[in-house]
Amino acid sequence: MMPETIEPLALEAGEPMAEAVRKVLRNQYDVMLANEDGSRLGDDIEHVHDMRVAVRRMRVAFRLFGGYFQRGSLKRFQKDLRETGRALGAVRDQDVFNREAMRYLRRLPKRRRHDLDLLLNNWREQRESARLALIAYLDGPRYRSFVQEFGDFVCTPGAGAEVVPFGEPRRYLVRDVLSSTVWQLYETVRAYERALDGAALTTLHALRIETKYVRYALEFFEGVLGPDTPWMIREVIALQDHLGDIQDAEVARAILQDFMAQNGPDQGGLSEADLTHITAYLNYRLDLQHNLIATLPEAWARVDCARFRRRLASSLLVV
Repeated sequence: MMPETIEPLALEAGEPMAEAVRKVLRNQYDVMLANEDGSRLGDDIEHVHDMRVAVRRMRVAFRLFGGYFQRGSLKRFQKDLRETGRALGAVRDQDVFNREAMRYLRRLPKRRRHDLDLLLNNWREQRESARLALIAYLDGPRYRSFVQEFGDFVCTPGAGAEVVPFGEPRRYLVRDVLSSTVWQLYETVRAYERALDGAALTTLHALRIETKYVRYALEFFEGVLGPDTPWMIREVIALQDHLGDIQDAEVARAILQDFMAQNGPDQGGLSEADLTHITAYLNYRLDLQHNLIATLPEAWARVDCARFRRRLASSLLVV
């Protein structure tokens, strides 16, 4: 079942930031609801993915632009978005684990395509448990109340917005603040240049998050920025995905090592053959992570370069 296609609301440079952000939230709220039924069914993993991304984007919108609303007016929604994201993430993480393991198995000779059956069966059980928990959450009173209240909020102009007295010379329109806001987000990413050489995985994960902020800000306001914005978004996504693959490999390492520790031969779980197969998969993921770290400078150079900065500056001048 494909979600209904909904035309997103267009943003305008001359409108208050609070109302522009409300449109961003409304657009992502619609995506969230459009994928709700599919996430319940579980037949297509992309529904959970798209619903989770919509929730994540709303949380980022609050983080980056929540200051244009009255203090405390968003707090209740932030908590519910966090809980919704957790419920979706528990399912999505299992989908990613399974997808990457299947990619690995397809590289092996046919006689070894069942090397990870024990591990995959365990993950399938965990995914089904997470999916049932997700359904219970989506059908529960907390989520249903959130959907109703948040729907009213994103559909009601002025709700919770910071009050700016008429005629007061304050920066609150999109055209007043967007350029400096996006540029500062980019500057935060660029500052990581001094920390990349031999960076800890925690540092790379933090960089991934900051890169995500730049991406989402560009995507949210693409309609009021210059024509180079789609190109910049693609470059930022390439860096974000590269960093994401590094982090995914680290998460996989921890999960695989924990699985082997809890189900090793001493615990009467894994056979020596199973242990060998899972160790081989672990080493494969670690090798991929090593290669990703080694090639990170190439992905980084696509965003930290004069060409990107010129195009970013040009696109921001349009506002």
